[in-house]
Amino acid sequence: MAIKVRDRLVLQFTLMFGILLSVVFIFIYVFLNRSRAAYFFYQLDERAVNVAEFYLAQDNVSPQKFKEVQKKFPRSLTNETFRIYDQQLKPVLVSEDSIRWSRKFLSEVDKKGTVHFYMGNKQVAGMRYADNSGKFIFVVSALDKKGLDSMERLKEILFLAFFASLIITFFMGRFFARISLSPIISIRNDLLTIKANDLHRRLPISKIPKDEIDELCLSINQLLEHLQQSFENQQTFVANSSHELRTPLTSILGQAETTLVKERTPEEYQAALREIIESVVKLKDIITSLMELVQSNMDIGGFEKIRMDELIWEIADEFMLKYGEDKLVVRYELHDADTGVIYGNRRLLFISINNLLENALKFSDGKAPDLLVTDDSDRVILTIADEGIGIETDEIDKIFQPFYRSKKASKFPGSGIGLSLSQNIFKLHNALVAVQSEVNRGTVFTIAFNKLRVN
Repeated sequence: MAIKVRDRLVLQFTLMFGILLSVVFIFIYVFLNRSRAAYFFYQLDERAVNVAEFYLAQDNVSPQKFKEVQKKFPRSLTNETFRIYDQQLKPVLVSEDSIRWSRKFLSEVDKKGTVHFYMGNKQVAGMRYADNSGKFIFVVSALDKKGLDSMERLKEILFLAFFASLIITFFMGRFFARISLSPIISIRNDLLTIKANDLHRRLPISKIPKDEIDELCLSINQLLEHLQQSFENQQTFVANSSHELRTPLTSILGQAETTLVKERTPEEYQAALREIIESVVKLKDIITSLMELVQSNMDIGGFEKIRMDELIWEIADEFMLKYGEDKLVVRYELHDADTGVIYGNRRLLFISINNLLENALKFSDGKAPDLLVTDDSDRVILTIADEGIGIETDEIDKIFQPFYRSKKASKFPGSGIGLSLSQNIFKLHNALVAVQSEVNRGTVFTIAFNKLRVN
């Protein structure tokens, strides 16, 4: 079962806080324990000095008298033991009984002056002490019962505080996660109410985006804008394509029905068949254009390095072969042909540029269009100019819509798909298209492709 984002955030935050808190508590415990041990070693050192001053002051007392004094010597440390050794590392004044210190340890104390170490839970301090009777080594060991008990209580308190903090953090995290994610939940609820028939609706955002939520709403609104345009274009495309396909089909059906009403001469049958063939050819052209239009929206493969001068030469060669050598003027003004290289689909670019040239020739009453190939430091630029009928200013933004035909273009043959197809292909290649036109003077299309950097 998938974990919700809110619960995942709470768990991650609680885990992170738990790790941080455990590190802090461990540091506190270790620091205090070391401070306790250091302070107890200091107490042992003080105890060794006190023992030295007490016992060495009694070095002239008889053994029996010394035992009586020893019984009266106060013991202020838990499980305290002490031993005294002379310069030959032999015990004096106090017998070793069950606790014996190795000569290696005693020699280390004699060499360093002071030595501290642990013996289980007990701490041991060895000290070299000198007075008028000579040099002696005092070894004092004891258990820091109060300190260890305090550390145990501190450990229990830290454990309780740790788990209590985790529980509090978990529930506080759920509360703040709910507050933090409430805008996301609101966005989700708004999106659930947006259906295909009301894509015009938008998510509310501040006039000036303040945070990531506003930026997210802005991005979603842009996506809704694209979806709305896509749905509208699709509806327009379906409606227009249905109309365009219905016209030749109606013509074919009508001609066939009219021909079959009565017996006709062979010449009349031939004339009817020619009209049907013309309608079928028109229908074929429309279907081909529709297929190319759909493919231009889907075909993102087959990209390669293309020298623009070679591509234009191929297009111009086929164009002149079809319409005549005097029906196109091509000029090359590239700084270096080797740098006029782009990355694209050769077949699709051939179709799109050829469409523009055929439109330029068609709407100019056969006058040859001018094709100029130039470049700058970053782009390869194609300029196609004609002296045709031109385009009204308010229609320039509409000419790339599928099946759209301007008022002046309605008397010329065509389906209104060519420019839309070309525009899709140029978008696929990240090319910028600009249109300048003047009615009855002509139109200029400028297409700028990004150069392919060649190392």
